[in-house]
Amino acid sequence: MSSLEVRIFLGYLLQGEIAVHLSQGSQTLKQRWQLETPLTQAYWQEREYIGLFIVEASSYEQLKQTEQAIKSQLQVYCPKLNLDKHTIYLFPQVFLS
Repeated sequence: MSSLEVRIFLGYLLQGEIAVHLSQGSQTLKQRWQLETPLTQAYWQEREYIGLFIVEASSYEQLKQTEQAIKSQLQVYCPKLNLDKHTIYLFPQVFLS
């Protein structure tokens, strides 16, 4: 019997300026990024996003803190990226296991 799990994802659309900045790093930087960052990719409505899955129910303040953590992680690897002009998305993901 399959079990159903619903998670909430908070992140940025991985296209345009964000995708360009992430792809411009050296191979070493990309490997370091994959090993060190807690950020993950998710797909929703045929689009790719980068951010975090929220483990438990969160208040608005906790969501804002998570948004800031995502921004901080992206700024480490993309210091010239201005995330303030990008929309952050919050959506559910359903997993079957």
